Amino acid sequence: PVDDELIRRHVREHALLLIVEEGAMGGFSTQVFHSLHRQGLELAKSSLVPLQLPDRFVHHGSQKEQAADAGIDAAAIAQAIMRRYQAPAGTQEWRPGGMGRVAAE
Repeated sequence: PVDDELIRRHVREHALLLIVEEGAMGGFSTQVFHSLHRQGLELAKSSLVPLQLPDRFVHHGSQKEQAADAGIDAAAIAQAIMRRYQAPAGTQEWRPGGMGRVAAE
């Protein structure tokens, strides 16, 4: 079972909820979405970014190679976080150490 209270608290307290799972779509991240819906919560303050195995064949290899192929390795996680925090010019964006303005180009 999913802990609705824990999910509610994290949505209210964090700007990003990143779920990395070695399972296909329909796993834990789907349960989190359902929990939010049941509770009538929207992701206004935070974003939910699910990373899971793609719906395709993952080629044989080491665990590290398979994670990279599936897009759930450390590089893919870092890229997902950086994509989430890219912001249009003139808006607030997260930077290490806090928020900052994005300069217009």
